[in-house]
Amino acid sequence: MVRGVVYLAEAAARVIIIETTSTGTALTVSKVMPYVVGAALAGWMVAYGRRAKREGERLAAEAQAAEARTAGAGARAVGAEITAGAAV
Repeated sequence: MVRGVVYLAEAAARVIIIETTSTGTALTVSKVMPYVVGAALAGWMVAYGRRAKREGERLAAEAQAAEARTAGAGARAVGAEITAGAAV
């Protein structure tokens, strides 16, 4: 989705540049612009991927901690039942 929006914005920018600048400038910009846009988009994708990875790792750690707390509470409850049964 992001790439599509970026490429549409690039096309719109090219049209504006072609309509408002000289032929030489428009030609130069049209030749360089795809590389600049591609590099910026690649940089954004790397940064977004790293952020998503950190978020996934954080969520996995939270889930693992919650699971450990739940398992610990269950073990304590079973231990309490055994102790209560032994006292009777």
